[in-house]
Amino acid sequence: MTASTIHFVAVIKGVLLKIRATAAYPGDVPGPGPIGNRNEASVDSELTVLPFFSHQISGEIPNPYFQKFHAIGDLENATLLLVCRLDAPTAATVRGMIVDAIAAEKNRLWGRAYVDGAHNTGAGMGLGDQWLAEITGQLHKVGVPVVYDDKPAIFPEGYPMTDCALYYGWYAGAVAGPFTRPDFRFVPGAVAVHIHSFSASTLRDPNANWVAPLVSKGGAASMGNVYEPYL
Repeated sequence: MTASTIHFVAVIKGVLLKIRATAAYPGDVPGPGPIGNRNEASVDSELTVLPFFSHQISGEIPNPYFQKFHAIGDLENATLLLVCRLDAPTAATVRGMIVDAIAAEKNRLWGRAYVDGAHNTGAGMGLGDQWLAEITGQLHKVGVPVVYDDKPAIFPEGYPMTDCALYYGWYAGAVAGPFTRPDFRFVPGAVAVHIHSFSASTLRDPNANWVAPLVSKGGAASMGNVYEPYL
């Protein structure tokens, strides 16, 4: 096979999350730098690059969709698969993610955005805060009300995070703050992301890491890592 017409893949519960590192793969040529010789990966990431038909395992492949705002059908070389995962601690949560996402596409997503920086200016870490600050600016441009916090601590547990439709934050290892309250819920269709190296190490425990807790609290979409991705 040398070509693919598939653009989307929806991975469901039962498909493994990650692939452990190994000493070598036939045909692989590790490269330099902190990523060039790494071959552990999420299963989802490995699926995205199947249409490249490459023996290369270690390192990264540039994302041709990055900062592009076209439909996949409009791209001349749409080689990367777009992979999502319909998975969560319970089947009811997955069902809610699907129903709420469809409703938000139909009726639009309404609510506030909460962006939680860490005022981290250290070497190699300041980029994360820069990303979050840029999110705030982009949301202001399109008229989304934003609560932006750039203090080192994350939003405290008692913070009145009401009508939360968008959440972006970092850099805590485990779910904390308002998301630990029994009464907290995102608005239907919400997108919630907390940047951390192992935010999606498991999707089975609603109290572990970040992705599983966020979708368990009503988030319709999230994003996470199973190994160190580097900024």
